[in-house]
Amino acid sequence: MVATPTKLAAYAAFAVAAVTMDSASAASINSLPYTDVQVITPMNRRFPGYGARLAKDAPKPVIKPDTDAETAPAVAGAVHPRQLEEDVNMDIVHLEAFFDDQVESNADKIYELYRKAEMKKKPWPGHYWATMQDATNARWRGQGEMSPVEKYAEAYSKDVKTLADAVSRASGIDAYSDNLSCESTDECHSVLKDTNLVCAKRRGQSRGYCVYGWYGICHSWAAAAILEDEPRCPVTKNGVKFYPFDIKGLVSQFYEGADSGTVYTGVRFDGPQPTPTDEFGRYLDPSRRDLGPGYFHVAISNILGRYGRGFVVDPDNTVAVWNHPVRSYEILEYSDIEPEVASNKYFSYPRYTFNRMMKSLKLVRTRLSWITESVEDGELLSKIDKFTVSREYSYLLELDGKGNIIGGEWLGDSRYDHPDFLWFPVAQPEPETITKTGFSYVEILLRSGADLLQLHPLGLKLSLQCLFVQQQFRVSVQRESFVFPNLPYAYNAVEPFIDALTMQLHHTKHHQTYVHMANKLVKTEQNGELKGKDIVHVVQNAKTPGIRNNAGGHYNHSLFWTWLATPGTASAEPYGALKHRILQDFGSLDAMKQEFNANAATRFGSGWAWLGPMIPILGIDVWEHAYFLKYQNRRPEYIRAFWSVVNWDQVVHCYDDFASKQKPAQGSTQSHLCNSAKPAIMVFKLPMLKYEYNALEPYVDTLTMSIHHAMEHEVYVQFTNEYVEKYQHGELKGKPIDYVVQHARAEKIRNNAGGHYNHSLFWTVMCSPGDAAAGPSGQLKRKIEDAFGSVDRMKEEFTKTAASRFGSGWAWLGVKRDGSVGITSTMNQDNPLMPNADDPMVPIIGLDVWEHAYYLKYHNRRTEYIAAFWNVTNWDQVVAYYDEFASKQQPIPIPGN
Repeated sequence: MVATPTKLAAYAAFAVAAVTMDSASAASINSLPYTDVQVITPMNRRFPGYGARLAKDAPKPVIKPDTDAETAPAVAGAVHPRQLEEDVNMDIVHLEAFFDDQVESNADKIYELYRKAEMKKKPWPGHYWATMQDATNARWRGQGEMSPVEKYAEAYSKDVKTLADAVSRASGIDAYSDNLSCESTDECHSVLKDTNLVCAKRRGQSRGYCVYGWYGICHSWAAAAILEDEPRCPVTKNGVKFYPFDIKGLVSQFYEGADSGTVYTGVRFDGPQPTPTDEFGRYLDPSRRDLGPGYFHVAISNILGRYGRGFVVDPDNTVAVWNHPVRSYEILEYSDIEPEVASNKYFSYPRYTFNRMMKSLKLVRTRLSWITESVEDGELLSKIDKFTVSREYSYLLELDGKGNIIGGEWLGDSRYDHPDFLWFPVAQPEPETITKTGFSYVEILLRSGADLLQLHPLGLKLSLQCLFVQQQFRVSVQRESFVFPNLPYAYNAVEPFIDALTMQLHHTKHHQTYVHMANKLVKTEQNGELKGKDIVHVVQNAKTPGIRNNAGGHYNHSLFWTWLATPGTASAEPYGALKHRILQDFGSLDAMKQEFNANAATRFGSGWAWLGPMIPILGIDVWEHAYFLKYQNRRPEYIRAFWSVVNWDQVVHCYDDFASKQKPAQGSTQSHLCNSAKPAIMVFKLPMLKYEYNALEPYVDTLTMSIHHAMEHEVYVQFTNEYVEKYQHGELKGKPIDYVVQHARAEKIRNNAGGHYNHSLFWTVMCSPGDAAAGPSGQLKRKIEDAFGSVDRMKEEFTKTAASRFGSGWAWLGVKRDGSVGITSTMNQDNPLMPNADDPMVPIIGLDVWEHAYYLKYHNRRTEYIAAFWNVTNWDQVVAYYDEFASKQQPIPIPGN
């Protein structure tokens, strides 16, 4: 990145050292240079963080004198800054204006509250689409396949040449047609005397222009990587196949021309190079000396630590600009240091003269981590560590009498190697945005490319391939009996309480699937008694789980959408007869909300909470898909937010016209009616995990855990209850799950009860890395060594068995009937306790090798997933299972089941 200048010997003369130090360093945070931009500045060629040559009218840096440094006579060759009256840090002024809040600048509070922070939504690796390759006109898969720009033009019936020329003029080679024309790179070197230049020529051209190799649109990629979901899947549009790398290029090109808002801080160093240094090796040019460490410390801890905002840094403070989205920071060292000690140790000078307002010093070392560029195609967030670069910065913080940061000094190599500037994007562009070059936000396939999973509403099976959003999904639905309802508002209408992406996915994917399946199942229903009936009749009379689940899903969601409204567009509370009834039954509206919230929050797994249990007039979807993207596992927070968007006018209508009369309206094909069936009482329950979904990171990813537990396992529980209830002999009713799996002969019971038992055991034999013993102990260890020779040999055999299980299934470590320890595998959801087992044994470890257990992170690398499993194996629990149950030939019981 940045070469460290040769350190010059310190002057022996005390006076010369003092003069140089005072003149060359701007320690005070209020004396730092800044760029003359607005609080929110658009990201275009005038944007100071632009990843190439700036426009001639770009905002200029403002250099301020350090009025807080001790006065000293002028030094020959020193910078003479323009005198200013204001004594504030303009970058902090801009931050406070944007956040409408005073930044936290107290050093102790920052360390206590914001010592480290990481982006919850990690930025994705992308490419800077170099100017010398003509930006996104580059045919990155080889000359035989179109570039992202050509694909976009082809898919949307645009003129390919016209669009490619527009992109080149905007951010590609033709954008620098005023540069020296060239035929070869040698020509650039010989004429311009700069070996960093290359001769960039458009495809098919014999001549081009001399440009720098670092020119590109890294700023656009960095902004998109923070604000947008990662494009992870191939998408075919009108016969044109877009790979994820194509889509990343398109979204970067879109952001290049969308004029999106940014908050920019710091000063871009724009030359000349090499930069003169003082006798202590410090840069004389303030624009290369910034960012100052005081501002750097305040900025990162407030932007990411306090406000949770993603931001971008240029870690290279040379002329070249390399924008990178930041992943995390951590303050590694924070300690007091006497000013005289610091001055002697780091500057070979007996007195600290940088800031006369300073009352105390802190010695700080901070690690900053960012995401680097990548030309790799496909989903990359699952291996984000591979694309994470970290650097540690050492510096002094100058504090006033109250402990507030008022300045600082970089130390050691950090004097030469520290970020040049930092900024952050404000928000995604408006959906209707079209750039001057002709790229439309709604056409760049972002939502499709990011759509890795489409969950079946019953959770029966995860589609483990990338599914594409169908642009005209309503066409076939309109000819069905049940109609997929349009919403009376836009997907972003209930922001910020329910996010637009959740609303879109919830409506167009989950609900639409319920409609499709309800039509299909009713049409093929054996007796035909539900055909032609309205949805109310169907949900009241559905006898099969398929129809009940899908018709119920359609009905519930249709009501749910009508109960939501843009904040402020409906009554803020119930009125009339409904209000009177709520006061009569609950005592107050707040009491009703508290009880409703508690009911919704304690609904185990997936489901709904209702107001009006017999004829519901208000309900909330508490399946995780309804809130996970915004609230993750914070369901109570989602429930509280729900009340801010309740359409009380519609709820009152449901009560007055239907529920109060104890009858639903008849004859509608759309579910605007107020009626529902009473849920069944479940016998088997989804077990709570003893750890959070992210506890097994990085070996098992958070998204896989949440889907695997809350969706996959929940469905096995649901159908186990269903089929055990209907089992013709009734001999399994009321029995614990380990009894059911040992006596299950019907395939439906074996598959679902096995799925419930297997997963319940699976969750318990895992734990956070380091939370349990590293291996087996006691009698179990001896048994393993007797059977396999060593624990490592056992792991090798287990891995081989798990890897070779064809298709879906499980691998097991268990106790055989002769008391020895053995390894086996079973297909699907079978296990060694079942009467059909080839190798009967009492399992003490089970590993799920269905693809849904690992595909999001490991794809087809099952062996890598198996190896990772040993890092989260809860050997303490496994040993306990052996000692208490398996050694006695007793199956492991599942608590509460």
